[in-house]
Amino acid sequence: PLSAHVPWEHGRRFRALPCDAIYFPHFEDAPRHAGGPERFVTVHDCIPFLEDGPYKRAAILRSVRALMARRILRNAHVAAISRATRKDVVRLFEIERDEVVLLIPAPHPQFTGEAGDPAADDALGEIALPARYVLATGGGDPRKRNRALVRTWPRVLGSEGTMPEDAAGETAGAGMRGAGGEGTTGETTGETTREVTGETTREPGAPGGPLHLVIAGSPTRAEWETELRAEIEQSPARAFIHRLPQLPFAALPALYRRAQALAFLSTHEGFGLPPLEAMACGTPVLAAREPAVDEAVDDAVRRVESVEVGELSDAVREITCDAGLRADLRARGRERVARFSWDETARTLLTWIRSKTP
Repeated sequence: PLSAHVPWEHGRRFRALPCDAIYFPHFEDAPRHAGGPERFVTVHDCIPFLEDGPYKRAAILRSVRALMARRILRNAHVAAISRATRKDVVRLFEIERDEVVLLIPAPHPQFTGEAGDPAADDALGEIALPARYVLATGGGDPRKRNRALVRTWPRVLGSEGTMPEDAAGETAGAGMRGAGGEGTTGETTGETTREVTGETTREPGAPGGPLHLVIAGSPTRAEWETELRAEIEQSPARAFIHRLPQLPFAALPALYRRAQALAFLSTHEGFGLPPLEAMACGTPVLAAREPAVDEAVDDAVRRVESVEVGELSDAVREITCDAGLRADLRARGRERVARFSWDETARTLLTWIRSKTP
């Protein structure tokens, strides 16, 4: 709720600030009242306000939150992080399109394809990663559709011929171990995983061993996390599916670089930053069609049109095994990422603020 972001007395404090302008990177942190310094806000997405959005929210709560958001935006200069988000802002909050500036994000400079980054390796701590894995981000958030990947994984392993009869057993495959204890499928052994600073030991089956699914992302709502973990526990391939603990930001480049691919199946986004981060690290991307994500990645990904088990399994198999496709996606990914720059975004922000400040 907005009251958690903006104390009631914030309005008086804001009007007394000795400055000409103030920028709020997240628009809901801005005050709702008029007066005081010029305020500039960025809208990252409008997902909480969408009637057909991925979250089950009572209509009255959605309407109240939208009303408060409209009051904030009415008294501010507004930016959006993508054309798709700008379109939503214009439609939902009745703001003129020409009044909404685009501030396009870019991957952090730490996301590169350079292997052996000591800082990233150190940040992974005691997390051990399988020799071969597809990475998915967003944890249990339903719009990320990671549960569809979980349902697909037995078919993925079956297509590789690496789904052993005892795959559901505790010792059938490699698990994950974090600094805080065991992962969802038991402890990792040196025979089946690549330690953070160690060497890869090849497993039987496909080159490099069975293909694992690693799901990262901070837990958000408890019920989403419970549903995801239940899906994993019920899967015949659960020994090959791992829910990572929360990782520090510095660990993400190593996590991307070591993955065979990033699977990004989101139904709603404000932009497509994780795919760009993966591309910057030289990791091929499998992505579902979504307007904001399409805007970010263009044709530098392997598209999947649905998350039906057969189609998704075929797509995972192709992006992890087709050497020609993987090389092409890496090359196109590098070209795509080069189009995005925080320096350019910063220049746009400063020009915008100066143009609106007396």
